[in-house]
Amino acid sequence: MSKQHPKAFISYSWEEDAHQQWVREFADKLLADGIDATVDQYDASLGDRLPHFMEQSITTADYVLIICTPLYKEKADNRKGGVGYEGHIITEELYSKGNERKFIPVVRKGSFNAAMPTFLAGKLGIDLTDSIHFENNYKDLITTIYGVKMKPKIGRVPSYVAQAAPQLSPSSPDEPIHILGIITDEVTVPRMDGTRGCALYNMVIPLTHHK
Repeated sequence: MSKQHPKAFISYSWEEDAHQQWVREFADKLLADGIDATVDQYDASLGDRLPHFMEQSITTADYVLIICTPLYKEKADNRKGGVGYEGHIITEELYSKGNERKFIPVVRKGSFNAAMPTFLAGKLGIDLTDSIHFENNYKDLITTIYGVKMKPKIGRVPSYVAQAAPQLSPSSPDEPIHILGIITDEVTVPRMDGTRGCALYNMVIPLTHHK
């Protein structure tokens, strides 16, 4: 997958004009954010064979964004129309390749249970049903597509925890420990008396520590 312009195919059901427009505007938003979005409204031409268009689009995409609505679920579960055909292709790829993260549910209408088809059951999806959380959830989708969604690094143990439990080091696991040197005044001369370890030097080596 090229992070420069990842490819995303939009699978959706033909419903009322407002829904068609929402899908087109969603594709526009993805395109504006550098996603090579494929949708039939832009990429299917008169005379094209739609089954072939669906197969090629799903197979070659880095991600398939499935716009879930109650009607989409009904068509997918009953294998009706284009949605039903896409459902066959998606199901086959899920089982044969196991590429679960390629297929992302995008809930547009209704609840997750009411809108997600059976072949997507249990998958984590994005909720774009309301304007209040739209932007935050949309950004979550974009960072997922670009593969840059990350959680913060593990920090230091809080000082109040380290003080209560001295065995816990407050230093970060990423900070290396360095040898500061050798305390020459405390180096002992080997005993050389024939006992075990008699030829060894004893010395004190101070190490760095963090508070």
